[in-house]
Amino acid sequence: MDKLSPELVREILSHVRRRDLPDVRLVCRPFSDISVEFLFSEIHTLSTETGLLSLVALSQNPRLARLVRELVLHVDDFKQLTWHPFVAQVQSQSLQSKEGPRHNLYMSMKAADRAHFKFSHTPLYTTLLTKALRNLPRLSAVEMRHRQPDHDDLPRTPWERNASDLARLFRLERSHGENGELDDLRAFTALINAVHDSGTHLTAFRTDGSIAQRVFRDHELLSKAAIVFATCTELELDFSYDHFYDVDAHIRANPLFDILAPCRRLEQLKLYGTLRLDPATPFACYFGAHHVWRHLRVLDFFSLDMHAHELVDLLARHKATLRDVSIRCTALYTGHWDEVMVFMRKELRLEWFSLGVDLQDFGEDGEEYSYDERQNEDMMDYVMSGGKRLPRCGEPNSNPKVGDAEGDGWGL
Repeated sequence: MDKLSPELVREILSHVRRRDLPDVRLVCRPFSDISVEFLFSEIHTLSTETGLLSLVALSQNPRLARLVRELVLHVDDFKQLTWHPFVAQVQSQSLQSKEGPRHNLYMSMKAADRAHFKFSHTPLYTTLLTKALRNLPRLSAVEMRHRQPDHDDLPRTPWERNASDLARLFRLERSHGENGELDDLRAFTALINAVHDSGTHLTAFRTDGSIAQRVFRDHELLSKAAIVFATCTELELDFSYDHFYDVDAHIRANPLFDILAPCRRLEQLKLYGTLRLDPATPFACYFGAHHVWRHLRVLDFFSLDMHAHELVDLLARHKATLRDVSIRCTALYTGHWDEVMVFMRKELRLEWFSLGVDLQDFGEDGEEYSYDERQNEDMMDYVMSGGKRLPRCGEPNSNPKVGDAEGDGWGL
């Protein structure tokens, strides 16, 4: 083993699963030294005081700190950390009494919740992140992940069936949001502030979690985000659907485009979340009226509704560089998907194209129409493989093929 060149060892270890690298370190000294490079190139940490203190400690080791290229911040779901242990503890008790038992359960739940999430409401959250990032000289990518509970681990009790009602009873949604979007917003805010204040230059910023849309109330945070994103080639933002919140008014005041436009190096843009509730909201709030990202190769939309002519215009502005397009859960306010497909087949030179579930538009009678999986496949085939069939709005849905995966893409 000692006779293998470092280059060959790196090539071998690049194919080893991350969880197996600690065992690989035991093989010999060269394998151990190079395994460390792979082990510490991507660091995962919990958004807890203990997790961030460990990150700070790692960053103060110069040898390890210089190996870190990507930081992944995990945000635990409050339903897993607070709700499920609580259910396990009290599922044999009853909430029917209006006296002591109910009050005791309420206090137990609130105490458990505060114990898990108090840290995320303090300035120390951002301070520790900033301190760690200042000592990671090669950090180039940051990702936030919302750790959802495994469906198979959910309690199979009457409590679980009433989980949403009981969560409202304990007022957990006031501090976490319906699906933890306020926890994600706090993590997003801490990350943006830490990257900005530490002077870190990123090439990738990704969120796998639904950021509460009240982020558009915070002009100072959005201004910092624009600076952070300016050096990125890859940007992935996932926003929640806050049905009770007037996002249109705030996004017109603080346009999403203001933080996207400075990304002059942008190659991949992935934007998820129901942002546009009012068809009259100007498209320029999202992508500008005439703006072009001159290196954009990948465009991925999820639940971002628009007019057909707006989508066509955006694609046309980037037809010289676009090679990968994915669209899911998107409705067209006016126009139809067949018009978009004709343009894409004629004008774009795609290497990958994917249509997911819940594509919608409106027929001449104003009724909402949804495309099924087979119709999506026909459209992908039309664009990528010269297919002959193109579904029309209002056409009866065909029968989906049994066993096919939803949203499979077509690549060349």
